[in-house]
Amino acid sequence: MCGPRGLESAPNILYHNLGAGKFEDVSKPSGFERTQGHYCFSVTTLDYNDDGWPDLYVACDSTPAILYRNNHDGTFTDTAADAGVAFNEDGREQAGMGSPSADYDGDGELDLFKTNFSDDTSTLYRNNGDGTYTDTTFAAGLGINTDALGWGAMFADVDNDGWPDLLVVNGHVYPEVDSAKLGSFYREPRFLYNNLGNGKFRDISKTSGPGLAAPRSGRGLAIADLFNDGRLEAVISNLSDRPMLLVNLAKNQNHWLGLRLIGTSSNRDAIGARATLKSGSMRCGAALAITRQTISASTSASPLKLTLQAFRFAGQTAR
Repeated sequence: MCGPRGLESAPNILYHNLGAGKFEDVSKPSGFERTQGHYCFSVTTLDYNDDGWPDLYVACDSTPAILYRNNHDGTFTDTAADAGVAFNEDGREQAGMGSPSADYDGDGELDLFKTNFSDDTSTLYRNNGDGTYTDTTFAAGLGINTDALGWGAMFADVDNDGWPDLLVVNGHVYPEVDSAKLGSFYREPRFLYNNLGNGKFRDISKTSGPGLAAPRSGRGLAIADLFNDGRLEAVISNLSDRPMLLVNLAKNQNHWLGLRLIGTSSNRDAIGARATLKSGSMRCGAALAITRQTISASTSASPLKLTLQAFRFAGQTAR
């Protein structure tokens, strides 16, 4: 397939909010312009090194991904290669598209997931808690469905068991693939990976209803509890087609907690805020800690919602 190589790249841009409806272009002094030669797609905010400052992860097409580490002085440094999120475990750059962040294994650290072009796997990076990541794609059971071209992706606890599942939107960029018979299709189904709570996922796409099976050329994805019943819905934008609303019909007896966060000294939408709920019950030999962070991403979006099983609270912290 023809990729972006040979096309002229463009520098990344960062606008500083001055208030009063005005912005200032700080791309050069912030260090954003130093990451030349990339073909960037989604941008995800997260505090990957737990220093209390928001960092930025950028998925890039056919070039290494970018991880802008916040230096606390208005500047950023690309640490993707050092942190282990620029390439996959083979040291190969991928054609990245969507890139959500969540704590998928319950250790309190924010992990990363990235969708890629067809004939490749998506990539799951586990946060080691020391500012670095490990590619756990195959160990987590996600080295599958290589025929699909992934776009928007989102961690979403669809069954309220406290473990974030993965929803992935797919669709090819070339309508001609249908006639070429290459194993990929222009309109593709969506994938739902159930988090088993042991660091692994299971593909339950084919048993999760027609909303996932109906082929579309999907692109964007947003997650929200649209009916305020504790179950997360999904809104999907499709190329040259009607958007889709996936209504969550999964039944369970688990409880949920929704938080509305408003920034005071920080941004008003509380982007980057992190909340952790700790349960007194034991699971896998340790108390369960559920961590969620509000994020902003260009191909996916989600509010902050904590879900938990019928556990007794031992305490809760938020920061």
